[in-house]
Amino acid sequence: MFNSSFLFIGIFVNSLCLILKRFKEDYKIAFISFCLKALECC
Repeated sequence: MFNSSFLFIGIFVNSLCLILKRFKEDYKIAFISFCLKALECC
């Protein structure tokens, strides 16, 4: 059970890293705009 969960998390994190590397600039822009919106709400 633990091994399969750990493997799933590893695959998920690895996939996430690949996606972030591929869309790094878009991610930065989206993250910055999200932070600005969050600050405006507060």
